[in-house]
Amino acid sequence: ILDGIDSLSAESKNLLCQQASPFLGRDWFEVFETRVAPVMGTPRWLELEKDGASLALLPMVEKAAGRTKLLTSMSNYYSPYFDLLRRQNCDHDDYQLFARLFQDLLQTYDIVQLAPLTLEVSTAFGQAFKQQGWHCHRYPLSVNWRENNITDFAEYWAQRPGQLRE
Repeated sequence: ILDGIDSLSAESKNLLCQQASPFLGRDWFEVFETRVAPVMGTPRWLELEKDGASLALLPMVEKAAGRTKLLTSMSNYYSPYFDLLRRQNCDHDDYQLFARLFQDLLQTYDIVQLAPLTLEVSTAFGQAFKQQGWHCHRYPLSVNWRENNITDFAEYWAQRPGQLRE
């Protein structure tokens, strides 16, 4: 578990740059971590490596609500979706591996919340965590916007209202 995007290995930063969606890439999470995450809690990056190669990342935020310790996805209303960040040719076994290897760490939290997820991603995470003995609850959070034609973060960010960018 790492404390910020700057703590990631060069291999993991490269993995961030390989994401197909700008909402799951390095630019998105750099802006999110510096402008949004400090209000939410402390950034926590779960990094899965094997033989020095970055296999997967999960950008999260740790926070407390009273005596409840939470780990939530590094996302908010403006995040159209969230996912395990991995190489393009990976499959659902990545979710299983992630849940198994991070089980001890994740058990230190009272609640682990991942949102917003597509139905496919929600199913993959749910199956992976249930196989590790977790209780999982899926529920619709909102019918948030989704713009499928966005391919560049800088172009998207330039189109946002000035109050969001400042």
